[in-house]
Amino acid sequence: MACLKPHIANEIKAVLDHGPIVQGRERFLDLLLKENLAYRQRIRPHLLGVHPGNRHSVGLHVNEVHSLLSEICDVGFAEAEVRAICVEVSSSDTATFDFNRKLQHQSQGKLNLSPDAMRYATIAASHLNAALQCIQGCVYHDDERLTVDGKISHEKLGSLDSQYLQASVNGVEWLVISRSLLDEFPQVASMVSASMNVGSHLARQESELELLSKISDVMIAKDKEVLTWAEISTEILKSKPTLASSAPILFKFACKAGGRWLKATLHWCRVHGCSKRTLGVDTYEALCMEVKGANQFSFFRHCSLTRKIDIQVAVLLVCFKLVNFSMP
Repeated sequence: MACLKPHIANEIKAVLDHGPIVQGRERFLDLLLKENLAYRQRIRPHLLGVHPGNRHSVGLHVNEVHSLLSEICDVGFAEAEVRAICVEVSSSDTATFDFNRKLQHQSQGKLNLSPDAMRYATIAASHLNAALQCIQGCVYHDDERLTVDGKISHEKLGSLDSQYLQASVNGVEWLVISRSLLDEFPQVASMVSASMNVGSHLARQESELELLSKISDVMIAKDKEVLTWAEISTEILKSKPTLASSAPILFKFACKAGGRWLKATLHWCRVHGCSKRTLGVDTYEALCMEVKGANQFSFFRHCSLTRKIDIQVAVLLVCFKLVNFSMP
């Protein structure tokens, strides 16, 4: 195969060797499209395998594939949110074919890779494509909403999300990198894969206090004197917040010390630049402690959320105040 033109090779090398990883990736992909070294194409899931350089040669996490499969059902499939990138695979690329055969064998039937049909190898959106393959192959899955006799049912999935089912048949649009580029720059696949993983972590995540505020707003909207976590959990968790495991204790705190104090605390934290601080479950457990009497001393419970001091010291001070004020 002919080598790349020298000026193009030099530009690509400059992008690969210098600059921030995410910023460099965007410049790199723009350059490939400009020089016809990449193109966009809708590809059916079974034609895609996983590139050996994906996720530092791990390839796929089987449990994550199945978790993602169900999570997409929770929020709804939207192709516009997908950033899928793959590379062309040569029929002589035995390493990539062997890598995918190994992945399929080790999954014990939990994946539905088709190594012999593979024409492309994924370096971004690999877990999504694996989920689409599982749907198409009706593999065993533990989400009863989607299964019949333990296997994925197209009929059940279609009734929940027809677009998701359609994507498992027709696939999504991929940015395909020419294999001629990888012949000269084999590090491209790992670089793009790593940069996509980094980029996904740069997305703004819902902070602890934002989740607390969301819980408070839902509680106010419900306008009930007594409200349980079970009554609002589906609404709170449908967006799959990163701090979902903290949500129940945040709800408890909102019940214990919500109202006007909570709104004031959230405002103070935004103004003073600490609204992204994460205190953790243990801290909120301490701040939710019970005291005798009707007065639950909400002011002191909010001190640890507003003061820029060591959180363990703050909790001890708040608890000390609670104990003192609750003594006869």
